[in-house]
Amino acid sequence: MESTERDTNTKIKSEFANALMPRVSEDVEPERSAFMRFFCLISPVIIYMLYVSLLSDVGKYLINVTAFKNEQAMRYAADHRTEFNVIIRTVAIILAIIMQIPALMGEKIILVSGRRTDIKDKVIRLLRCMAAGISCGLFFNILFGITGFTGISETYTKVADRQFSVPLLLGILLYGLLSPVAEEIVFRGLVYNRMRRNEVGLIASIIMSSLFFGIYHFNPVQGVYGFLMGIIMAWVYERYGALIYPMLVHAIANTSVYLVARTDTLRQKIMTPAVLIITGVIAISALYRIGSEKIKS
Repeated sequence: MESTERDTNTKIKSEFANALMPRVSEDVEPERSAFMRFFCLISPVIIYMLYVSLLSDVGKYLINVTAFKNEQAMRYAADHRTEFNVIIRTVAIILAIIMQIPALMGEKIILVSGRRTDIKDKVIRLLRCMAAGISCGLFFNILFGITGFTGISETYTKVADRQFSVPLLLGILLYGLLSPVAEEIVFRGLVYNRMRRNEVGLIASIIMSSLFFGIYHFNPVQGVYGFLMGIIMAWVYERYGALIYPMLVHAIANTSVYLVARTDTLRQKIMTPAVLIITGVIAISALYRIGSEKIKS
């Protein structure tokens, strides 16, 4: 009897001691491990979208609460709904960028300096990025317009109408500056960098991060455009090693397309086969210069 009790006590103590030990010997299922690695790669996109969506909803709620029971304030908010929505989204994106700072610090992202180079070379790189941004952005948009590709998606038409109804300066701030900065932080700074750090090949990293960037836009027209521009911006980032360069390509492309698209006279002059050829030649030349440049380590 005493022997049985001792054995029982010993077994209980042994199981308790094992429960306190870390389970380092347990194997993780390959499928689960692969899924978790994939989720880690795309989590910055999900987190960013949740941040912007939640913060935008909070901003709209605060405006509604503020204007509640005040007929004049409610009428003013209704008359200026577009401007309020843009301001709310602008603030939401700024806050979302700030919330991504810890992740950027963890990834040790190089924002400005990049690979070793002097001032003259940096200026040349910035000019090449500007040329690539303007020419590639206009080339794809002219190509889509001439071929009628922009007409295949009703969702894209609604998104475009909403963007072009925004006051000019607010539109440039939101679509030409803040959105490119935030999206480059997420898709090139975090997603692409995590792929490269996790030993995903160069071509696969560029293609996959660009594919996620295209899907993120939720309509086929902007999806294809985002995928193609994503490849270009990932390539620029890989070549120059600092996030400021794809940010510049993205911002310049968005701004030039936005200005052309909302001006009827300019759009009619730009959306022609001749300008398509010219922008295509400039784009190829700029990307060739970027790709053939000798990079100091």
